[in-house]
Formats: sequence, C-alpha cells, structure tokens
Amino acid sequence: MAKPSVRQPALILSGVMTLSLLLSSCNLPTGQPTADVLATSAAETVAALLTQPPPITLPPPVETDTPVPIPATDTPVPPTATEVGPSPTVGPTGCTDKATFVSDVTVPDDTNIPPGNSFVKTWRLQNGGTCAWNTNYALVFQSGNNLGGPATVPFTGQIAPGSTIDLSVTLTAPAAAGTYKGNWILRNDSGVLFGIGASANVAFWVQIVVGATPTASAEIYTAKSIQVDQNLYADLDDGSGDASSAKADFWFHAISADEKYLEPMNGALMKLYGASVPELADCKGASLSTNRIQFNGLSVGDWICYKTNEGRYGRFEVEGITSGASQTLSIDLRTWK
Repeated sequence: MAKPSVRQPALILSGVMTLSLLLSSCNLPTGQPTADVLATSAAETVAALLTQPPPITLPPPVETDTPVPIPATDTPVPPTATEVGPSPTVGPTGCTDKATFVSDVTVPDDTNIPPGNSFVKTWRLQNGGTCAWNTNYALVFQSGNNLGGPATVPFTGQIAPGSTIDLSVTLTAPAAAGTYKGNWILRNDSGVLFGIGASANVAFWVQIVVGATPTASAEIYTAKSIQVDQNLYADLDDGSGDASSAKADFWFHAISADEKYLEPMNGALMKLYGASVPELADCKGASLSTNRIQFNGLSVGDWICYKTNEGRYGRFEVEGITSGASQTLSIDLRTWK
C-alpha cells in the first residue's frame, strides 16, 4: 500500500489560511465568524484530515455467472445385469416360441434299419407358442448321431399358433450294428433355439437299431417323454410324471437344495447304468435294487435301468434338468412288455 504524501496537508493548510485572510478583509454582516474563528476551524479541519486512515483499494469484482464446464468422461455407466429366464423363447415382437410333440409319423423309436440304408424320419409337431412360424424357421440338428443328415432343414410355409406341421429329414443308417440316436431342435427367425417340453428347451429325436431285428421280448409297452417336478412321483408303466404315491415307481425326493434323490417305491427297482444306451438284456442283467439314486450326481445323457412295480423292465434317459431351488427332471422312458 502507498504512504500518504507529507505535502498534501501543507497545501490544504495554505489554502485554508489564504481563504481566511480574504474573508477577514470583506465587510461581513454582523453575526458572521471572525477571522480567528475561521482560522481555528481551518486548523481543526487539517487535523481531521491528517488523522483519517488511508483509502482502501478494493480488488475488481470477479464474474461468477459463467458456468464451470464439467470434464467429459468416456467411461460408460455399466448397465444393470438382467437375467434371462428359461424358455419359452421370447420372439422379437414379444410373442413366445414353443413346440409340442404330437407323434412320430415315420420311423418310431427303435425301428430296425439295415446297415447303410437311407430312410426319411418325420415328426409331427404343434406350434405351442404365440409366434407364427415362417420360412425363416428351421429344423436343426443338435446332438448325438446325425446319421448323415443335414445341419438344418428350413420350414416350407407358415404355421400359425395351435397348428401342426410335419418335419422330415433324410438320414442314413450307419454300417456298424448298434442303437443310434440323434437329437433335433427348432430355430426361430432370430436365430434362437427352442424345443418341446414345459420350458421349450427339450430336444426331440430319432432312434434306430442297426443290425439284427429285435425279438418279440423287446416290444415296447410305453415309450414317451415326461417331466417330473421335485417331490412328485413318476409311474414308469403308464408314463406319468405326476402319479399318485400308490402307483409310483419312484419319488423325486428333495430333502434340501443340496440333497435330492430318485427313490424307488412300491417294490420298483432301479440302477444308474451310465452314458451308454442299455437294451432289454442289459437292464435284465443289471444289479437293480431299491437303493435311491443321488439326483445331484446325474447329468444330461445318463441312462437308468429299472423294473417297475408291475414287473416290467425299462430304461430312461435324463433329457434335461432345470436349474434353481425347485427343479424339474425331464426323461425319455422306454418300458418293455
């Protein structure tokens, strides 16, 4: 801060004295201050000026109405995760895709086909969803033995919900003897796969026997796919997934989320056979028992041999296992006469 000049009060005093002399020389009216009074007043004014503090210089105002820009960032906010629920598959317009198996039009399961012979397998399916199927839908090979078939077979027309369609594929029996199975599924016009069953996620299949003609003892009594919810009962003679406990061959017993069993009932016998397909002779020769089978140890593709409470031998394949606390078991069963 600058110091006040010493000359400034002196100049003021000089000006005041000069003014007082001039005033004293004038013929002022009675009652006006005398020269001595004016001089005294001037001196007091100078003293007051000398005792005032120096003036304060304020800084210029700062503009505050200009918004401060926020730095941009290129890091996106992560989206909220959304679980995609199980099928039925939701189509692009909000409709659902689901198929219902009606029948094997040709080549029923375990049909004997000579080695190297070609055959046409035809399934009849119903559109069990709410989407209309069009020519952009297709039959698609999923797993197992493709039997020389194509990877996909496009639909040839539109199928409205509730209508049925016959889907055919040309296949060839392998040269080696044995039982062969191929799993097929559908694909919608958005490229999403779907199938049959309550959750529209189960494949349908073709199964043939190459080699010797099956004997009469291998005739089928019941052949179908069923679903068994945990804590419900299955009847393997009639092919029911919600049977009464009195007719049940096994109970899908859920004790806890980590402890679940398939428990034979009413004199039925069972055994986990493995990943290969058992025939009637294999199941008759297996060590069947009333021992329960640990459900949490099962995998899709496992086979189980059984003898029903009515005395019939059979087998079933684990076709699907849903996830979650409350699970459903999908099986393909064959009970022989």
